[in-house]
Amino acid sequence: FNSHAIELNLHRIPGLGPAFLYFNDDFFLGQTVFPEDFLSGSEVQTILFTDWDIPRAKTEQAHDCAYGFTLELLDKAYGARPRRMLAHVPQLYRVDVLEEICRRWKHEVDNTSANRFRGSRDAVLRILYAYYLLESPAPRWAARKVILPEGEDYVFAPVSSDQDLTRERLSSTAYYRPKFFCVNDEIADGEFPNAFFDEVSGFLAEYFPLPSPFEN
Repeated sequence: FNSHAIELNLHRIPGLGPAFLYFNDDFFLGQTVFPEDFLSGSEVQTILFTDWDIPRAKTEQAHDCAYGFTLELLDKAYGARPRRMLAHVPQLYRVDVLEEICRRWKHEVDNTSANRFRGSRDAVLRILYAYYLLESPAPRWAARKVILPEGEDYVFAPVSSDQDLTRERLSSTAYYRPKFFCVNDEIADGEFPNAFFDEVSGFLAEYFPLPSPFEN
């Protein structure tokens, strides 16, 4: 049940190539995506960020505390500084870099992997991976930081009890038809009205009218 533990072990899946794209279950592609969106011809990885910093003490929830804990690990390794939040978009991972990260922070990776549920001292892979490449003195693979402004290229749509905000974000997605967008579930159990669920489902059905060959 712990996504932090799952992500730290993705590279152990048999049959993976030397690099792979990782999607969360709420990521969507709104336009055609090309390899160059993630990796240049000279093999410089593009890492996509939002235009705001990762909060160090947002709430006491395990997920937010894990972000702060991971920032502390980076502070100890490379110096304390503000760090941008990664955009909620697919991320390219290289297996040999993941293996290096698991060696570099072995204790924290092992502890996280042993947590069945999210814990406040979990290591968060996507933060470690991005800043290991960007801040390590001698990374094996070059990377560049790109801020992804919301709008034409990216929309983050939280589905929350604030129905006006949700409708506004879904409307922005329909208007801009961005390359990447995320429909993020922020509803507590029992808070989601059925009529609103139908509205979000209708938005997705209209945006993606043709089922993929992977759907029944």
